[in-house]
Amino acid sequence: QFLSDGNIPIDNGASERAIRPIALLRRNVLFSNTVNGANAVAVFMSLIATAREANADIYYYLKYLLEHSIEVSEEKANLDEMLPWSEVYQDYEKRQKLEILKPSGNNDPPITPKIQRKRAVSA
Repeated sequence: QFLSDGNIPIDNGASERAIRPIALLRRNVLFSNTVNGANAVAVFMSLIATAREANADIYYYLKYLLEHSIEVSEEKANLDEMLPWSEVYQDYEKRQKLEILKPSGNNDPPITPKIQRKRAVSA
């Protein structure tokens, strides 16, 4: 088939790489002691996959969810703002990355300990 259509890849390496995390998850879930633990792992991996597909930084996305899930109550839950492609999250990620780049006010270079070098022994 790949000889008749140039869009068909010769091997299935891309599809195997795409399902590899699922196979690893399946193996790791075997170590979940309870059904609730396995469900928690599945939810966690689903959040990571969603962030990865949206090209969001996984660390900042999970941090955002943990910080804002406390604030969100069931009455006023706006789940659209919790998705990695929402403008609210995108602004949060930009602010977090800019905070890292801000100078800390201490312009002194870090102090490095001075190590005495061994002197050559002359005979």
